[in-house]
Amino acid sequence: TLAVLLLLAVGQWYQTLLGRGLHVAHVAHELMFIVVGCLVLTGTLQSVLPAPRAARLQEARRLLDPICYAALGVLFLSHIHDKSAVGTAWHVVLGWALIGQAAALLLASFVHAHTPPQGVASLANACVAYAWVMPGVWLIHMASFHYLFARGWHNDVDIKQGVHHLLWPGELATDAATVKDDAKAREYIGVYLTVDLLFSAAL
Repeated sequence: TLAVLLLLAVGQWYQTLLGRGLHVAHVAHELMFIVVGCLVLTGTLQSVLPAPRAARLQEARRLLDPICYAALGVLFLSHIHDKSAVGTAWHVVLGWALIGQAAALLLASFVHAHTPPQGVASLANACVAYAWVMPGVWLIHMASFHYLFARGWHNDVDIKQGVHHLLWPGELATDAATVKDDAKAREYIGVYLTVDLLFSAAL
């Protein structure tokens, strides 16, 4: 996993930072790779270090992991990956889901630090599990419905780029005319988010 992240970071650097000059948007991409790399690295080290050091690293991760997920959430909230209203909305939901995941992890750490009753501990564990599942479901949904066939709705010329318009072909003309319409984006995202919230709970 670390090797893949390193290749992605080097590829981003070579294609954009090196060839086109330094831009804030490209730095945001590199920061995402760095943050995810930190998560993977600390998790890997904990599994291979001797017991005393692994225990200390586990304690450090109680704070470090939530900080990393919150940082990823902030990057997804702020980075303009897709200029369409729907594309922005997909990423805004993902950003808040990651911040929620950070909060759930931190809250669960506080709960388990005080030897809670079994019911409280089970609820904390369930919240953490949900906080892991929901962003994953949302990412798969976003990738398949919005980006499966191309790069998203960057303009009104060719927006038929995911499963969304296979399910709703009658919406194609409307979406092309309202590609920057926040209200239309909220309608789509509201429906999809409701489905994903319920589906994640069922899982």
